[in-house]
Amino acid sequence: MDPALFEVLLKIRRNWLAVFLVSLLISGALAYAYTVTPAVVRETSKVSKPLYRWGGVLNASAVVAKENPIWSSGERVSLPIYPLDVTPVLEPTLTWKIYAKSADVNVTAHMKVLYYVSYNGERLFEKVYNASSASGRNGVVLSIPVNVSDVVSRIEADVAFLKLPRFESGIEVKGDFSYSGTVEGKPVSGRGSLNGNVKVSYGSVYTFTGDAVNGTGTYTETVTFTRPVNRVKRTLLLGGSVLALALAIVALVLRFRFNPSPEVVERVRAMAELRRYGKWISAGKLPESYVHSPPKVEFPSLGDLVETAIDHGKRVIHDPERGLYFFVDGGVLYIFSPKS
Repeated sequence: MDPALFEVLLKIRRNWLAVFLVSLLISGALAYAYTVTPAVVRETSKVSKPLYRWGGVLNASAVVAKENPIWSSGERVSLPIYPLDVTPVLEPTLTWKIYAKSADVNVTAHMKVLYYVSYNGERLFEKVYNASSASGRNGVVLSIPVNVSDVVSRIEADVAFLKLPRFESGIEVKGDFSYSGTVEGKPVSGRGSLNGNVKVSYGSVYTFTGDAVNGTGTYTETVTFTRPVNRVKRTLLLGGSVLALALAIVALVLRFRFNPSPEVVERVRAMAELRRYGKWISAGKLPESYVHSPPKVEFPSLGDLVETAIDHGKRVIHDPERGLYFFVDGGVLYIFSPKS
């Protein structure tokens, strides 16, 4: 057995009761700390989740009012550009709809058509030409007719009355919507707007551009989740508790199963000293003339002999036949004889 380990075991055995009790207390304390240290923590947070989608668009179409070689009279067309004399009446249409699994939503839409005259970028006036409203469940479609020829005539009459040297004019379509109700049992509400513009060019054609919007409605939900904590701390606590318990068991076992004789103890300690001072010792033989002749100095331990030899600038000689360690200086024999 390793001499260092042997000495440790001897110390534990001599103080086995103290080691046993203290180790048990430490093991119990660490085990308790392990059990009360949480492995996970519960947390709550508010998260937004999509509930529904909605979409709205403001587009337009016109009914052909004049016989022509291209379109049939009375046909509804949606064109990138409209001939004013063929399709004088434009019909902007606001469409809004909600998309959800289970919805009960009331939708209201308002739309108005206005025309204006500006001077140097500032509006002199604007007038409402037509207005309308509509409502529906989970969606709405609202159309409003605009006689573009009539509006152009009104603008020309107003400008002639004002005798403006230069001016800018235009036709606008303004729509807005609002909704409220429930989607999947959750209350929802919102509002928005859509705008369009009628642009007359060269007095003979006009175009229409309108907005298209969409969005997503969300709801806030409180979510509870767990996340791991104290992993390193719990590992250290558990490991320390196990080690302390193992030390208590070792102390108990040493008390009843480890009882080396004094000879064994002495031999192991001699091995330890030999390992410690081995570099100062050489093999040799004690001359017969020195065995029984004084003067000589006997040492109680190998360590004392080696340290004295170092002080004298000598090396210790080991005589394996006699089992002796010695050195000679000034006719004096310095010797250590291990107990057999």
